Amino acid sequence: MNLISYYGKKVKIIADNNSVFYGTVNDYIYPENNEEGKESIIIDTINGAEPANLASPSDMFVDENGNKITEY
Repeated sequence: MNLISYYGKKVKIIADNNSVFYGTVNDYIYPENNEEGKESIIIDTINGAEPANLASPSDMFVDENGNKITEY
């Protein structure tokens, strides 16, 4: 899935339940180090309003769980 490409970047995540999270990716977990065998990321969340300069939908990544991730 290449989630590691988001390491150190500001992201917007729309979870499969439509919860929205903004933050900076500060850690990457390799599949072999994850109980479920999937790669994952950890973010430092940002409080506040939605940024005006979000990436276009074509830049959006959707993981196997239906979560949408875009860099901003």
